[in-house]
Amino acid sequence: MVLGTVVILIIVVLFVLLLAVINTVVVINGLVILRSNTKKNWANIDVLLIQKHEEILKLAEIAKGYGKFESETLAVIAGLCAQYGRLKKQNQKVVLENRLLAQAGRVITALEGYPGIRANELFARAMSKYTEIEQSIAQRRAFYNESVTLYNTEIQQYPQMIFAWIFLFRPALLLELPVRQEVKTTIGPNN
Repeated sequence: MVLGTVVILIIVVLFVLLLAVINTVVVINGLVILRSNTKKNWANIDVLLIQKHEEILKLAEIAKGYGKFESETLAVIAGLCAQYGRLKKQNQKVVLENRLLAQAGRVITALEGYPGIRANELFARAMSKYTEIEQSIAQRRAFYNESVTLYNTEIQQYPQMIFAWIFLFRPALLLELPVRQEVKTTIGPNN
């Protein structure tokens, strides 16, 4: 009778351990899936950001040609674009992109204020491509930010937070790119 009780106790303990292992695997796999979705959605945006940087550099060259913006700002933009290409970590790229966009926004706003530049065919093409890329980024940013929110929420919940800590699942940053304001210029006797 004692032997039967010991066997049942061993079976119960093994069953509980099996459930714990299964739960651990399910939780970790869920975290991996969420992190992978976040990385995939980031990769979709990253490609567009690189294209956007190319257009920013084209616009900066146009500004330089017209002499309408200080060379220091243009050098900062070129440096930030180059630095972005060297970064590997997603969170570092998000922080740098926000810095780059602030600088680029100043150049674009200044350029849009000059009717002579706006009539330039190179500027029109670069601006059109830039705007198209911005719209694509805005669409993909929604998917990315949703996946980041799901991932970050999951790694903050119990018991996932324990496994997230053990297996180094770190929070991801939301992509909060500011929306560029269009500058409308009018030509008339009052301007």
